[in-house]
Amino acid sequence: FESFKTHSNDAARSLAETHAAEMAEWRAKSDAEIDVLQKDLRHAESDAEKSRDAFNKLVSSSSERDELLAETLLRLEALELELDRATRALRRRGALVPTPEAEAEEKENAEAENAVSEKNAENSSDASRVAALEARVRRLTKQMHLSAGMHERAVAALRAEHFEVSKSNEAESKRLVAELEARTVAERFATRRAKAFEKALRDRDATAAVALAAATDAEETLLASLSDPNDPVSRVVFQPENENGAFVEKGNAKSVGAVAARSRRDPSASSPRRAARRNDRSASSRSPPPS
Repeated sequence: FESFKTHSNDAARSLAETHAAEMAEWRAKSDAEIDVLQKDLRHAESDAEKSRDAFNKLVSSSSERDELLAETLLRLEALELELDRATRALRRRGALVPTPEAEAEEKENAEAENAVSEKNAENSSDASRVAALEARVRRLTKQMHLSAGMHERAVAALRAEHFEVSKSNEAESKRLVAELEARTVAERFATRRAKAFEKALRDRDATAAVALAAATDAEETLLASLSDPNDPVSRVVFQPENENGAFVEKGNAKSVGAVAARSRRDPSASSPRRAARRNDRSASSRSPPPS
């Protein structure tokens, strides 16, 4: 315990000495930095004082110079006034004799006045030309505004016309679409009716059905031979009311009439369904009633 205590005391003492040395070193560095900063501050203060003194001297000298300049200007104005007054007095008395320098100066002044007057005349002519050009520019601007307004009105009229034409075209397209749908429905109805007719005819008489199929194939072959396969627009369409349609309808009517006459002459030549129905009815009539 004593050895541990001694060792702990030594360690604590060494740590405290180390911290004390570090603190002393840090304090020395801080003191050195503080001394440097204080020196810089003193130099800055001295420089600021010197600058302030120089500025004050400059301000005082500038104010003195301004005062001297103002006094000089006042004295110059007073001398000019006295000179003008003396000159006018001498001219009134006739005792003022112009010197060659004064004559030359007066001549130069007269020439300068003449040049200024000529320049003013040129400037006035230029001003009149500029005014004419400005009036022309205003007139052209007004014409451009008028033409722009006419163009805008024409564009508005064209837009309205385009809107009306687009509206009419849209209505026409809707009408054509409705008509096409109606024709499609009618064509489908006619196709179903023709298929029902063919089925009924096939059920009634197979020979007439074969003849009708052959006539249909012949009609399609004729239409294919008369139409251009490369041009879908050039199609040959036979209306039901023309002579070809009448001929086809007449042939169909003849075949149907022949089948009906044959069935009237020979009831056994009717359709098998009707014969089966007839046989069922005869069998039911011959069968005894139930007990």
